[in-house]
Amino acid sequence: MHSARFKIKTRSVALGDDGDLRWVSLIPEGPIFAHGMEWRFDAESTDPDLLRFTFDDAVASLERWLTDFAPAIAIEHTKDGTAAGYLRRIRVLTQAEAAAHGLSQSAPRMIYGGLDITSPRWLAAFDDGEVPYVSPNIRAWASTERESAPAYPFAIGEVSFVTIPQVKAQQIPVADMRGVSLSEGNTMKMTSAEFAAYCADQGMEQAAIDELIGKLFGAAHEEAHKAMEMETVAADEDAEAIEAAAVAEMQRAADMEKTEDELDKADEAMLADEVKRLRSALLAEKRARAAFVVKSSLGNRSVSPATEALLRDAYLSGNGKFESLLKDLGHTARPMSAAPAAAPRKVAPIGPMSRGASLAECIADGKRFDALSDDDQWSRICELSDKEGIAHWQAASWIRFGRTPDSVLELRNARAR
Repeated sequence: MHSARFKIKTRSVALGDDGDLRWVSLIPEGPIFAHGMEWRFDAESTDPDLLRFTFDDAVASLERWLTDFAPAIAIEHTKDGTAAGYLRRIRVLTQAEAAAHGLSQSAPRMIYGGLDITSPRWLAAFDDGEVPYVSPNIRAWASTERESAPAYPFAIGEVSFVTIPQVKAQQIPVADMRGVSLSEGNTMKMTSAEFAAYCADQGMEQAAIDELIGKLFGAAHEEAHKAMEMETVAADEDAEAIEAAAVAEMQRAADMEKTEDELDKADEAMLADEVKRLRSALLAEKRARAAFVVKSSLGNRSVSPATEALLRDAYLSGNGKFESLLKDLGHTARPMSAAPAAAPRKVAPIGPMSRGASLAECIADGKRFDALSDDDQWSRICELSDKEGIAHWQAASWIRFGRTPDSVLELRNARAR
């Protein structure tokens, strides 16, 4: 007995044998900003405490995580004991592989998630286009009840159906993935010939192109080759067909010559944009590294924000300037425990509450924390980090948002066990 539901709107993305899963984009290769902090998924090495991961390490950790735990599907990140389903599988696609299926993927690689939507109501809502975006709750360091310490450098706590996601510019909207099938043998939006031309334009070698086409197009690619061979035999027996094919080829070559200049200009523009993006990303990474090195090198020495800025510029310029300035500060800078010569600088003072706010007051009221000087803010962060035995970024997030981060709660549970 067939269902009476209007089936034309029901579409899903199938990868391999996972025909019942709905597939969505999750994590791009590159930097993302979440909860006021930068996470990098293109770092040269993995350091979860600094939220830095190589893309391959993040994928490997997440795959191991999913073998032990199935993250739930929440609605707008609401954790009330109910869920629409689970995140079961992940897949990674390159730009070329995504383009072969008609997906506009801006990142070099992207992690896609396969959702097992067990709620009939939310399954219908998803298939009818009522879910615009998804948002993964990402974690640095995670564990299950079987480990005495965090064993997964990167994990996803849950995936939510949301209206406004954290990853906006690089996420592929759910609607754009409807009607796309990535399972082996299914018809793709791009033909094998079009895909081969695209890969050649990207500089791939012919052997690699043939191997990739075989994996993506499967039996359909073999059938296409057989059809081409049959057409060649028929053309050899038909002089008129050969002449028509030659004329069509000449016309195609003429059309390609006309558009060659336009394609060259487009390639140059794309290359210029990519170089600009990479330069901007490199500069941001250098500045973040400089700020971290300066703060770590100062230790308990108290200096003005202007001096910190000078030290950051010296670190970026190199040539031993930073080391020389730091050595001079070793004779002149006073420890933070010493009595200050003058009242510390305040940032946006707010009357009486801008003085002497304790750690508890800062957590209870973010305005009290904002009113402190840069040095006092850092002291509160260090105080909470030492007190709870957590990373500085976790302490900063705790004070900024006024609630205990999920990663800290998981760490407490792991320690309790």
